[in-house]
Amino acid sequence: MNKEAIIVAVVVLYSFILAGIVWGIMPPMMASHWNVAGEVDGFAPKALALLAMPVLGLALAGLFWLLPRLDPLKENIVKFEDVYKKTVVAIFAFLFYVYILTIAWNLGYSFSLPKFFVPAFAALFFILGQALKKTKRNWVLGIRTPWTMSSDRVWKKTHDAASKIFTWLGTLTLASLFFRPEIIFAVIIGGTLIAALYLFAYSYLEFRKENR
Repeated sequence: MNKEAIIVAVVVLYSFILAGIVWGIMPPMMASHWNVAGEVDGFAPKALALLAMPVLGLALAGLFWLLPRLDPLKENIVKFEDVYKKTVVAIFAFLFYVYILTIAWNLGYSFSLPKFFVPAFAALFFILGQALKKTKRNWVLGIRTPWTMSSDRVWKKTHDAASKIFTWLGTLTLASLFFRPEIIFAVIIGGTLIAALYLFAYSYLEFRKENR
């Protein structure tokens, strides 16, 4: 078992252990959703709120292990295997961080949740930005459109662009730390949506250029 797989296993195990530790001191209904102002606007039963992330983590761990082995282009994943593993670890670290914040809030700690989200989102964007430019054509990790999956050149051009976009999005997200929570969510959600739409269109235009 490689070190990345061990880290993922430890994160999943610790999330179950943490749920067991705080189970008896959590309220029957836990805060589980916050609006753009950072105010609680949704609750969930304790069992769901505490076990959703550990169970999701377990399922994702299985998927991240299985999908590369089922990918028809799995020989390409081998070419960036280290990047793939590190990206998976980053995703699990992000999920565990959000899980800890949720538990801390429900334990009665008072803090601005959006402000604590910002560094985690910024780090995730930076990591994805660095990872995307090193990927090869595959069905597991990357910008998968009909056009990127049809051409190695279009894949590379799109992912070089995606790398720059996500790096800038990480910088912009970090800068939003100094603004109101509404601005923070607008930057994260709006920026991600705009990036996705742009890259979708960009891959199509590059494909057309290649086949002209």
